[in-house]
Amino acid sequence: MFIKRVWPVWAKSKRVEVHFLLYAVGEVLIRFGNILGVRDNLINKGKTMTDDLEQLKKDLENQTRLAEDRLNRLKYLQADFDNYRKWSEKEKASIIALANENLIKDLLVILDDFEQALPSLELEQNREGMKMVQKKMVKILNQYGLYPIECVGKKFDPHFHEVICKERCNEEPDTILEDIRKGYQLKSKVIRPSKVKIAEHIRENEGESNG
Repeated sequence: MFIKRVWPVWAKSKRVEVHFLLYAVGEVLIRFGNILGVRDNLINKGKTMTDDLEQLKKDLENQTRLAEDRLNRLKYLQADFDNYRKWSEKEKASIIALANENLIKDLLVILDDFEQALPSLELEQNREGMKMVQKKMVKILNQYGLYPIECVGKKFDPHFHEVICKERCNEEPDTILEDIRKGYQLKSKVIRPSKVKIAEHIRENEGESNG
């Protein structure tokens, strides 16, 4: 009788324990499954972030190359513009220099006229007035870099002088004896060579025959 009474109670309690264990195991499995799901999500998100990061790196490299290419093109354009500016300034200076040179060449004829006219003036008053005008004109031209070529007593130089005639004398050969027409330099450029007479060497036999 005792066994009949106790058995149902004991069996019932065991079933409760089994149910509880099954429930607990189920909860553990559910939580474990959730953990696995979270882990998988994190892994997937990590892969996605890695892919995104690689894509960002590629985009950054492409943009960097593009920026460098445009910077190089800009440098080339800047260099071309600087070269053009320098060429333009040089060309402008050359045009101005050529215009000044042509004008000064024309004015040299007037200087020649002054030098030829001054000795022929009879009145001292007229001569002094003409000299004053000549000096002013020479001073203005000097400001533009015009200077006469000094030649008398110097050796003949084809870059500065043009031989018109020769004279046999005891001077050193090729020594300039007379400045027939004055030459001029515009800064470092000879715009008109001096027309000169130079010394020619006398041979000894010619000197003896003349003696």
